[in-house]
Amino acid sequence: MSIQKEAMDAYTYFFPLVFNVQQIKKYAKIGVNGDNGVGFNAFSHATHLDTNQIIKPPLRQLYTE
Repeated sequence: MSIQKEAMDAYTYFFPLVFNVQQIKKYAKIGVNGDNGVGFNAFSHATHLDTNQIIKPPLRQLYTE
């Protein structure tokens, strides 16, 4: 296998994995959408819904009070 093909495969398959792991670490540390980060293996609840920015929330996202 050529070096160019190996580099292309590494970028195609491993870059998304590394990027997703970095995002998971960031969300666990600082939180998402103004909610505080709660760390790994824990749930964070959205306590309010900003209706000015979101017209219709995604069906898979839960909001709690």
